[in-house]
Amino acid sequence: MASALDTLKKLASKKAVDDSAAAGALTTQLQDPALAGAKRDKSVVKLGFDPAIAPQAQEAAELRAALAEAEARYAMVQVNMRQYGVDKRGLYNDTFKADVTTVAVPYSVEVPACEESTTPGRETRYVSVVCTNRYTAQSQTVLQLRDSAAISPADFGKLFVVEETKKLKPNAEELVRGVLAEAGMEGDVLENAMLALFDTEVKLTVNKDFEKNIKEVDDATRTLLSQCVKRVEPSLKFNG
Repeated sequence: MASALDTLKKLASKKAVDDSAAAGALTTQLQDPALAGAKRDKSVVKLGFDPAIAPQAQEAAELRAALAEAEARYAMVQVNMRQYGVDKRGLYNDTFKADVTTVAVPYSVEVPACEESTTPGRETRYVSVVCTNRYTAQSQTVLQLRDSAAISPADFGKLFVVEETKKLKPNAEELVRGVLAEAGMEGDVLENAMLALFDTEVKLTVNKDFEKNIKEVDDATRTLLSQCVKRVEPSLKFNG
């Protein structure tokens, strides 16, 4: 029978082996430049410089900056193009008594020279400005004008379409259940009647602790859920 001293010696020897293995694993991991230079700030870890990925990180940031600049420039140009199209469409329709909705604005680009082309080395292309006949209205204000007779019924009918639909109030289920109960319905008959009158909408969201809790269920359940619950793909953020 081993003495208490022998047991302690074995435990001490085992801990020394475990510590040596852990130290060796840590040394191997720290050869990774991302981990070797890592600095933690609360829940964020800034990795060390890794030559294997740094060029792609730089390219991603530069592309994102270029996209942001292009989006801003396009937003400004788009305003001018829209207004130009609206103005020229109105002028064309007034002048030629037409009702066109789209104007195509020409511009010229350089292309490989072609002897058969009437404009060798140049090509005319177009930006279309589509002016659809769609409008938005402040509904309450328009209806007030109608109700106050500020707009005649005839004109209102030409200008607007009003569709009225009935919507159940929040307590409608309780009221209907009470009415049916007073009419003598009860039990399954009452429940079936309610099912015929109301649709039940079910909304499912994933628990905020899903990642932690999924580890506590059995393998069969994890396998089933792996087919229908997916992690959202990582996003990229650029802080300059």
